[in-house]
Amino acid sequence: EQLGMIRNKEHAAISDFIRDHPERMCLVLDGLDETTLSQCSDYVKGVIKGDNMPGIRLVLTSRHSAEVMRLSLATPFHRQVEVLGFNRHHVSKYVHKVLDETDAKNVDSKLKANPQLSSIMQMPFFANAICKMYRQKPEL
Repeated sequence: EQLGMIRNKEHAAISDFIRDHPERMCLVLDGLDETTLSQCSDYVKGVIKGDNMPGIRLVLTSRHSAEVMRLSLATPFHRQVEVLGFNRHHVSKYVHKVLDETDAKNVDSKLKANPQLSSIMQMPFFANAICKMYRQKPEL
């Protein structure tokens, strides 16, 4: 029982802090494209639109989708950033930039033989990680 009371007090203190100091908060909603807005609670929709928790810094991450684009057009964001992935030419160019010529050719042939790997490599973070792993264990 005491533990439950402590948790309730901590929860209340956190809620009070968020309510009283929204300008000191940053809420990250990651992967907004992985759900539909109809699945989001009305409260979350209100946070996104700025009706709930006004003054809070909000970071939304999403791939492009029609629903997310409609929301972003209807919501006055201060800044929008778009991270563009690599196309196949960019992937090859990146691989040749970070690996020596022999390794780059080997990776290129693996990419041609594996469409899933090729797709993952279009995300710069994963392209970097895969090249680093290849340098450590080329047999993979």
